[in-house]
Amino acid sequence: MQIINIPQERVPVLLGTKGRDKRRLEKASGAKFEVDSEGEVRITSKDAVKEWRARDIVLAVGRGFSPDKALMLTDEECYLKVIDLRGEFSDKDIERVKGRVIGEKGRTRQIIEDTSDAYICVYGHTIAILGKLDELTLADRAIEKLLGGAMHTTVYKLLDEGRRELKRKRAMLWEEKPLTK
Repeated sequence: MQIINIPQERVPVLLGTKGRDKRRLEKASGAKFEVDSEGEVRITSKDAVKEWRARDIVLAVGRGFSPDKALMLTDEECYLKVIDLRGEFSDKDIERVKGRVIGEKGRTRQIIEDTSDAYICVYGHTIAILGKLDELTLADRAIEKLLGGAMHTTVYKLLDEGRRELKRKRAMLWEEKPLTK
């Protein structure tokens, strides 16, 4: 059994209208959720891997993702990374660095998402990234640069280079290899 706490205001999002989202997440993950009104979620499954995946799904919803996006975690190639800003920044600085990641009118977050194909959610004292490993790694590198104080233009260049590298790797997967006799 896994026990995870999510913010109280995210409980209705996890449950959905008349419990519809909770049932859908349980069915997709192969685990059962017991949710209390304080935000404590008990996750049980006979399969430990499914239980761990279900834990990540609940964590993703708790960190601001919609249940639909959180369902991406049922794919074995999809991962969630949560960056807790409290360890590196004071409460005053957290708002500033969150603003750097979001950007004016959400522009920076949108550029990171569009370029990396990963999803980003800035919620509370955390920044969560959801995507396949290469996508998540590219988005994480960009966010870490922003948190470290790098200029936005520098981060955009890093994203462009990373995007080209991702495309090159994906193209190589489809290239035919010569047959040996």
